[in-house]
Amino acid sequence: MSEALASQAGIELNLVKADAFALPFEEGTFDLVFHQGFLEHFHDPHIILEEQRRVLKTGGHILVDVPQKYSLYTLRKQIAIRRGTWFAGWETQYSLRQLEKIMERSGFSVVNTYAWGMAASYGWGVRNALHWIKRISSRSGEANDDGDSNKTGVENNMKSSLFISRVLPYLADNIGVIGQK
Repeated sequence: MSEALASQAGIELNLVKADAFALPFEEGTFDLVFHQGFLEHFHDPHIILEEQRRVLKTGGHILVDVPQKYSLYTLRKQIAIRRGTWFAGWETQYSLRQLEKIMERSGFSVVNTYAWGMAASYGWGVRNALHWIKRISSRSGEANDDGDSNKTGVENNMKSSLFISRVLPYLADNIGVIGQK
């Protein structure tokens, strides 16, 4: 399927089957390394990340996407692992801060973070409430009679944006970190 889609788009696709602990590429080969649903299957993620760092060009980026630690998905997964019924065998999960620390310890600077896949049963409701709070606080920053903006409202909006950006990942099923070599 991937080969057909690449061909349709006029892209040459070179698939390589390799050992993640010893990639068959020279140092500094790639501008971007991306993996999703991969790192959580290794007991020591640093070995994998250090090898990926090796094949990344200086200034290149890595995007690591993993299951988020505090979600209903993770709870269901951990129960299935304990019962021996999880399709993928053993795997772990991370909080956003844990993933950032792992990336930094592996020699990457954290450029950005993100979250996706919110479980409808709880994530979307809390997400919508947080965005509603942000909208309300941004209205307090509108111009007053003198045409000056209310600094306190702007500051509150910035604080709520930071709060939302750090809280939302805890409501998602998956998180990601974009790092740079």
